[in-house]
Amino acid sequence: MTQVFETDISRLEEIVNLLNSDSISLQEGLELLEEGVSLVKKCNLQLEKGKGKLQLLLEGDKGIAVWDAQDLEGDI
Repeated sequence: MTQVFETDISRLEEIVNLLNSDSISLQEGLELLEEGVSLVKKCNLQLEKGKGKLQLLLEGDKGIAVWDAQDLEGDI
């Protein structure tokens, strides 16, 4: 998952740089925007899955969370 996530983030950075340049047409910009939105959704889903797994790992023996996912929200 990590390698795919990093690849997607890298592609998002490329898309942002291309969208900020003046060298693309309107059609290319729209296609890049569409790809970027799709990648953002995919990355958010991957982060949510990872967050859920982390929360499960940090639960106490009685099934009570000993850590709150909101503690890291600013870091994610």
